[in-house]
Amino acid sequence: MEQEENERIEPLFAASTYPNPSNGTDVNLLINTEEEVQVSYTIYDMTGKLVWQNKVVVDGEFNQPIQMNEPLSTGIYTVIFEGNGQYVSQRMIIQHQ
Repeated sequence: MEQEENERIEPLFAASTYPNPSNGTDVNLLINTEEEVQVSYTIYDMTGKLVWQNKVVVDGEFNQPIQMNEPLSTGIYTVIFEGNGQYVSQRMIIQHQ
């Protein structure tokens, strides 16, 4: 059966980071899935430099802190989640007080 042009494809997962803005030490991932999906996540700084990457298998809800070796510097980061060919991109703001 061919997919019609107006038919929407349901996403396999939803993903976000919080809190946003963050202090760079306490960054949490929230990934929700309807079925088991291997999700990779990568964090890039404003220059496009890779600063963190990892993979997790999620079936339902994954809600975990990212264990950084060092706090992220102040700035804007891009977090890209990928699973089964689906991509979710989010900006993350780091502000030190």
